[in-house]
Formats: sequence, C-alpha cells, structure tokens
Amino acid sequence: MIEQGQVFVLFQPNTAHRFWESLALAYVDALHREAGEDGTQLRTVLRGLGAAIGLQRAELENLVAGTFDLTHLKDVRRSLQSHLGRRPGDRVAADVALALILTNSEDFAHQDIGDALLQGLEIDGDQACAHAIGANRIPCREVVSAFDLLMGAAGYATLVAVDQLDGLIALGRSLSGAEEQLLFDQVATGLMDLAEDVQHSLVVVSCLTDSWLLLRDQAVAPAHHRYATDVQLRPIPSAEVGQALVAAYLRDAFTRAGFTPVYPTWPVPSAAFADAPLFSPRGLINLVQEHCARCRERGRVTELDHLSNERQPNERRRGEDLQPPPPPPDPELDRRFSQLVQEANVADALDEKKVDGDLPALVRAGLMAWVRENAGADDFSVDPPLGRNPSLHARLRRMIDADTDDEVHWSFRAVLNDNAVAALHRLRAAVTASGLELSGERRRLFILRNAAWSQGRKTRQALDAFERHGGTVVKLPEADLKVFRALQQLLEEQPKGLATWLGAHRHASGTTLLAPLSPEPAGTAGTSASSGAAAPSPAAAPSPAAAPSPAAAPSPAAAPPKTAAPPKTAAPPKTAAVPSDADENAILIGIAEGTGRRVTVPLEDLRRHTVIFAGSGSGKTVLIRRLIEECALKGVSAIVLDPNNDLARLGLPWPAPPRGWLDGDAEKAATYLRDTEVVVWTPRLTTGRPLSFAPLSGLGDVADDRDEFEIALDNAVASLVPRAGLPGSGARLSQGRAVLKEALGAYVRRGGGVLKGFLGYLSALPAGVSRLASGEKIAADVAQTLLAETVNDPMLGGTGEAVDPSALLQPASGRRARISVISLVGLPNDEQRQQFVNQLQMALFAWVKKHPAGDRPLGGLFVMDEAQTFAPSAGRTATTDSTLALASQARKYGLGLVFATQAPKGLHNRIPGNATTQFFGLLNAPAQIGAAREMAAQKGGDARSIARLRPGEFFAASDAVAFQRVRSPMCLSHHPRSPMTQEEVLELARART
Repeated sequence: MIEQGQVFVLFQPNTAHRFWESLALAYVDALHREAGEDGTQLRTVLRGLGAAIGLQRAELENLVAGTFDLTHLKDVRRSLQSHLGRRPGDRVAADVALALILTNSEDFAHQDIGDALLQGLEIDGDQACAHAIGANRIPCREVVSAFDLLMGAAGYATLVAVDQLDGLIALGRSLSGAEEQLLFDQVATGLMDLAEDVQHSLVVVSCLTDSWLLLRDQAVAPAHHRYATDVQLRPIPSAEVGQALVAAYLRDAFTRAGFTPVYPTWPVPSAAFADAPLFSPRGLINLVQEHCARCRERGRVTELDHLSNERQPNERRRGEDLQPPPPPPDPELDRRFSQLVQEANVADALDEKKVDGDLPALVRAGLMAWVRENAGADDFSVDPPLGRNPSLHARLRRMIDADTDDEVHWSFRAVLNDNAVAALHRLRAAVTASGLELSGERRRLFILRNAAWSQGRKTRQALDAFERHGGTVVKLPEADLKVFRALQQLLEEQPKGLATWLGAHRHASGTTLLAPLSPEPAGTAGTSASSGAAAPSPAAAPSPAAAPSPAAAPSPAAAPPKTAAPPKTAAPPKTAAVPSDADENAILIGIAEGTGRRVTVPLEDLRRHTVIFAGSGSGKTVLIRRLIEECALKGVSAIVLDPNNDLARLGLPWPAPPRGWLDGDAEKAATYLRDTEVVVWTPRLTTGRPLSFAPLSGLGDVADDRDEFEIALDNAVASLVPRAGLPGSGARLSQGRAVLKEALGAYVRRGGGVLKGFLGYLSALPAGVSRLASGEKIAADVAQTLLAETVNDPMLGGTGEAVDPSALLQPASGRRARISVISLVGLPNDEQRQQFVNQLQMALFAWVKKHPAGDRPLGGLFVMDEAQTFAPSAGRTATTDSTLALASQARKYGLGLVFATQAPKGLHNRIPGNATTQFFGLLNAPAQIGAAREMAAQKGGDARSIARLRPGEFFAASDAVAFQRVRSPMCLSHHPRSPMTQEEVLELARART
C-alpha cells in the first residue's frame, strides 16, 4: 500500500492490559515490513520525512539506507521541530522520529536504543542526550500518537486494521467475572482512545458481530460510538464475485512462479463457481487452496469441477474416485533431505547480529512442516514473516472455535544478545506481542537462547514474571536448524509426494525445539473445561495463513464488525473438541493445578508411549493404576508387570469411597469393576495361576499353510535362540539358527508339538534333516543347552497356561477389557525376571505385528514398573533389546507402553525419547532430580520444584497437553497403604474377578 500513499499497520491485539505497548509494537513491526522500492515502509516514511525537512540528496539517501551520520541528529531535530511545530506532542514526535532513524541504522547498538524508546522502555539519559533525544522514556500511547503525526508529516495516510479481536474477546470469556469485565473495559477504552488520538489515520476494526455487541453492551458506553458505521460482510453474493475473488487470489502466485494459466482461475473452471454463494470468502479460498495442495501431492493437476458444500474429511469429490492413491514416499526424497541437512549452513541463525534476518524463515519452515506432519485438520496456520528485528520470530496459530475465532498460539523468539539491555528489550517485546501475560494457557511463548542470562535485577524480575506466566526458555540447537533449512528447501521445491513423505518421517516433529509443541491448547488441551473451549488436534493441511481474507480487508467505513461466515464450508469436523470424561477417545490423567480443570489425553496419544518418573511416596502407583483403569473403561485391555505386589488388587472394590475421588468416580468405579476382568498370573508358582513358555504352541495349526507356517516357524526359532547358548553374532549364530529351523520344521511336520519331545528329537537329529555338514553336532549341542534351560527355568516348556498375548488381552464374554496382572513374586532375582520379561516381550512383539490396532485409537497397553531394571542406562540385560524394540516399534501397531521408574538417570535414554506422554513426580535424590529436570526441559517445561511436590502431584506433558502441574485422582480399585503378601497374591490368582 505504500505505493498508493498509505502506510498499513496490522494490529492483532493479544493482550488487553498492555493495549498501547502491543499497538506500538504493531507499528514498529509494520514499519519494518518489506514494501516499496526502498525496501521497507520505514525507509519510505524516512524518505518522506527527510524530503519534508529539506535534507540534501546525499543525506536523504544515507538516511534511507541506514548510513546517516548520527552526529547530525541535532540538525535533524531542529529541522523536524521547525516543520512540526512547538507543541508538546510535536516534541515527542521529534524524539520518536530520531528513534526511528536509530532503528534503521546499520549499527546494532543504535538500533537497540531506538527500539527501546519505541517500546516505551527507559534508555540511559546520556545516550538520549548524545542522540539529541529529549526524553529517556516515552509512554507507548504517546509513541503511537507520534507515529500518526509523523506519517502525516511524511505525506502518508495510515490505515490501522484492528483484526483478530475476536480471539481476545473469546479468551476473555474464559476468565472470571471481574477479570472478564476488566478485559472488555480495557479493550473498549483502548479502541476509544485510539480513535481520539490518531488524527491522520483511518482505523478499521474487523470482528464478529457478537464480539462487537459484547463490547457495546458490557464495556464503557462511549467506546462503540467512535466506530459508528457497521459494514456486514456476508457470503459471496454471486458466482461472478466468487470467480473474481479466486482469480485475484491466484494472480500473485502465478506471477511469482512466472506461469501463465490457461484461464485466470485455473484449475477451477468457471462452471464450478455456481455454488460460490454457498461459501464465505475465506471458505472459498481455503477450498481452492486445499485442492491445489492435493494436486501438488499427486504430482498432477486436475480441475475442481464442483464446489462441494459441507464436504466431510474422507469424502471424495466427483472425479477423484478414478485417481490413484498418493504414491508411497520416494527414497529420492530421503536422499535429497539427507544431502540438504549435510549442506545446511545455519551460522547466521545463531549470530545475534544476523538472527533476525535468517532465523524467522527457518522456524517458520519447521512449523509449516510440523503442521503437515500432524495429520488431519485445516485449522492450523503459521503467521507470515515480519521485517527486521520483529517482536516475534514465528507464531503458530490454531483455530479452536470458528464461531468465536477463539485461537491458541505458540510463539517463538530467539534472544541471542550478549548485551543485557538488548536481551531484556527483546524479551519484553516478545512477552507483549505473544499475549503471554493474559493467558499462558492459550498463549505459549518459547524464548530461544543458548547463553546464560544477565543476573541483573531487571532481567531477573522480567524472567521471573515470564516463567510465572508459563513462558519457557529453550535451547536453540544447531542440528534442529539444519533440519529446518532442509525442510525449507523442500517446501520451496514442492517435489511430488512431499506431504506423504513429511507425514511418514515427521522430521520437524522430532526436533528438540518442536517436540514439546502441543497440538492442543495449553491448559485447556485435552481438558474438560467449564468454559467449553475446544481442544485442537494435529493437522496436516497446508497453512491457510497465506490466503487473503476479504473479511479482514480494510473497508472505507470506520467500523466493520464482520458476521460469522454461514454456511460453513469444507473444513473437517472439529474432531478435537475438548474431550470430557465421557469422550470415547480420551482418558483422564489429572486435575490442573489452580484451575480445577480435568486434563485428558486422547487414547491415540498413548500409542506413542508414556513414562512416569517418580520416587517412593509420590503417588506413582496410584497414577499407574488410574491410567490402567481409565483405559479399561474405554475397552482397552492391559498386561501389567507387578514387581512389588502393588497392582494385584486392580480388580478389588474399595470398602468405602476413598478421599481423592472426583465427582462421578463412584459410578465410574462401579462400571469399571462390572465391565473389567482382572486376572492375576504367577509365573513359576503352580499354587497360583502359573504361566509357561511354549515355543512350539500353534505351529501344528498352521503346518498346512506354507506362508503362515514359515512366519510361525521364524517366531518360534527367535524365541529359542536366546536360550540356545549361541553367540550374539557371527557364523556360529547363523549356523545354529539354521539347524534349529530345519529341525523344528521337520519335527512339527511329522506331528510333534511339545518342547520336551523336540529336544529329544534335536539331540539325535536324523541324518538328512539338516543340510549343514556339522548339523547333527550343532543340534546335539543346542539340545543339551536348551535342556539345561528347562531345568533352570521351569517355565520353559513347563506346566501352566502358555504365554499367549491373545489370552492375556482377550476379555471373557460380557466384559469390555481384561487386565492381566503378572506378579513377579515367584521370580525372586533380576536374572529370572529379565529372562521371563524378555520372552514375554518377544511374544508380545510378534503378536502385535499380526494383530495391529487398525482404526482403533489404542489396541492394548503394556505396563512396566521399575523399568530401569529392564532397560538400564548403563550395561545390558536380557531384556534391553526387546524393551527397546517394543519402545521404537510397538506404536505403529497400536500397542501403548507405560514405563515407570524411581530412577530417571538409570533408565535407558531411548525410553523417554520414544515416549510422548511424560509425568514427573516427587523425587529426592539430587542426581535423579537433575536428570528429571533435564528431561522436563526437553518437553518444554521447568520441573525445578519437583522435590517439593506433594503425593499425587505431577508435572505432565504430552502431544495433547502442554507442560503443566496436575493432581492425579485416586484410583478406582482398592489400594491400601501396604502391598499384598505372597499368600494374598496367590489366593487372588486362584480366583477371577
């Protein structure tokens, strides 16, 4: 707009009590936006000011270029005051003009001085004097008035577009009555004063009618009178208007690509626009954008010959039935990505003097890839880039209620400055721009910094306030930036199959920086809030942020509340509405501290595993039990390892309602006990309910099916090899495995089916069974070792029910879920426990690959307490490999794992690395506290008070829940203080609930 003589300022208020600070930042960000021949709006305005006060051509060009001789600022000030006048406001405008000149300087120290003054911050008096600035601090309201005056003096009219007001109003509705009223009054008063203060600007407010009526009815009376004209934006009036809108939207894209389309709205033919009046302008643009994205993914452009209203997410448009499915990910993309990562140069993004120019595009590319990786909706968007030294480097938005424009924001700002004052200015600007202080729940801010902060009083106070409101300081890893650089290049190239490749590999989601991102609103994510706010789920559609929205476009009239856009178009249904306890796809994990909201996570999140770090007295066992019970209520069965006799009572009712139950828990408990079958198993103890490993079980049933028999044979051999005394690798392992497979196949085909008989057959292997020259000798040696194993381990081929995951997870008729509690009381030492758990995990892994969850959100749960004994951080145990294999692979088949440990430092680092949902409870040992805090930081949280948590309190985080403090509710089944004795366990094992 600068070419038409207008300066455009987009003001999207994210805070109410800092209205003027936020507006001043909006002016600064707007001035630094690229526009016009001079590069930015600021430089164009400076050219106008310089010309108005009579600067010579050389001085004028230096002023615009940022190389102006600052020793001449006194002369500039005198000329400005002569041009502007001598009123108090004119003197302030002269100060602001000099601050703008400093911000445009190539010298970073001068930029910091100018930026601080424009943010309403105090600068050093000597610095002010040295640069001919009369005040060392200017209130932000006066800064805004000065901006308005200076734009007029430079010969430009200013258009201030106030947009996204609805999100702030929606946020206010979630506050208490007094806080809500205060927010409405602050917003209304700010808008009223803005209309009074700016005399050279047109202020256009774009909002939903309901938001405007709310301000009119509940805020200070005179406010709405300053915006008297209502312009109602309605659905598209005709096919011709819809066609013109799409043509205008596509024109810039075609121009940038140097492409001449066959017709202006290609690939949407004119006949398709017959349905345009059914859409809002934004809805139509989003629909076209969605179709273009699908064409890019298929690698072929097809015409959108029909605008299908109210299209469901899985419904295909006419003509798409004949299209082939998206191609599988191309290995060439893997190669290209690896090459781009290796070649990536990110030095500028880590340089405090260059970070503002290089980092925003990288983080934005990472966020855009993250959106596409987290499949399913169209309601994510990434803000477009800002100019030099922006308040924020990137912002991810999520629309959680289209009717009220309620949004969740995740904002990012790198603060790499060594200078304490410069770092503080950037921190404060980011806090204001993000809206963090109003709501750290739906407004998250990540400050990216690798160096230590200044220990000065002002910095410390600002950081304390930042952390108190939920802000997070995280490292800026070079490895992440290289990934973002590679993704940025791929997003620009748009190779065929990119979207499929992104979803399959999830490179952005796996970075340290973006892994803590919750696809749900912080605090409200996955919660059942009385406010009724909606919780988002991940989305894979391209960001709609780039689509121009006529609803947000300025109008010549001064007050433009916009109507909601009926009827709704092809956006997918809001599958992520905040789940209540009754939601079939979410489970309760706790009560949010301070708010009392019920925090839930989608069942599907548990596919990506859970870890619990908590010590004795933390309430860890209660949390484990409640997770198991909540899953059972949703029909999810579980296998539970019980090393300490704490979990065998999962099928017993409380004799009386316990303290810590929530409203409705009595009914929940009754439902749980009625519909859940709890079976206690006692490996090696025949007086209870013993389990045994029968490696040959089921082989005979599939002997007639060549393919099935081959798979079953491989699984059986895999379970015997670790017990056969063979080395971990090399020729002897290969030969021994081959002999076992040949012998076992021949034994089963001749009708054999028990391990004892097979060992006899193996010890005297008939000639010709093995093709190896030394086959009979190898077979005899292996047979002797396996025979010894059956002596040492009575469960191997012994008495008791065979370990079969189908039996462990399949409930009896009339029950929704089965919980198989495997008591380890009969396995007194670690070696025996590890041998058993290893065999169980191998069987479970083989089973889940044959029985994946499919469309179910969660197929089953495997719960391991004292997990550090099975997958330790140092050394290896018999269970290490199978545990890590499950942790890395089980998620794709829908099996969720729960790992609990009192020793975070002692657990293998790949376990928490593969766990999306994490809990941090009370710990006492300094080493374990340090390890837990480090892991919490990787989830975007601060667990510094972990040693002061009370029993039942945890820090929790997952894809659906931002890092927060929760209280775990009491479990639904009986849990007295003392664990069961061995006799009590055996007695319980002999009976079924």
